[in-house]
Amino acid sequence: MPIESIVSGGSEIVGRTFQLFLLGHKYLATTVPTRSKKELDAFRTHCWYQLQGRQEHHIEHLLSELTELCPDPIIFSGYLWKYCTSINNDGILEDY
Repeated sequence: MPIESIVSGGSEIVGRTFQLFLLGHKYLATTVPTRSKKELDAFRTHCWYQLQGRQEHHIEHLLSELTELCPDPIIFSGYLWKYCTSINNDGILEDY
């Protein structure tokens, strides 16, 4: 969501708020989340913390979790659902 600055006669968009989609959050949108450098660094730090010395770590979000957002998942046809994030020593993989 953009940050607005009130100026005489209207408002002006001056930036956007820090918005980080972490592993435990459900992500449903029409596009893949883009991250600023600050957001990407925070996401990577969070992922490495979740790994905690293990070889790999997987976080899955089942399609049935959509019922927490709406009783009928067909409403979200055409949206991207992040269903799995895999973390290992080689990197981070997000599956949509």
